[in-house]
Amino acid sequence: MTDSNGPSRRADHLPQRIAKGGATTLVLALLAERPMYGYELVQTIHERSDGLLTFGEGTVYPILYSLRDRGYLVGESQESAEGRVRRVYRVKPAGLEALTQWRAEWTRLSEGMRLALRGTS
Repeated sequence: MTDSNGPSRRADHLPQRIAKGGATTLVLALLAERPMYGYELVQTIHERSDGLLTFGEGTVYPILYSLRDRGYLVGESQESAEGRVRRVYRVKPAGLEALTQWRAEWTRLSEGMRLALRGTS
């Protein structure tokens, strides 16, 4: 999108919105596999991406709170074997429905990128 002043503000923030949407989808997808606490999510993302994706707790916790506030997750306090109390998050049925839609959107986006980038160097 452009106008007489150059790229629109919406286009300027597209990479940030894509990254935020990707992080949110990733967190929800991992929690759909099994309940986890925040730091466990940070570690799992780092390990599964072979270190390419590194999210701090300052990224993951706001995503968890947002997903919880939207009715997609529930957080429950659980005591660990070491006696520490942690909030463990699990996906609710509404979260599974949202995840299905978000996965489809990411599939379309990645296919569009693949098509747009073919033949480029």
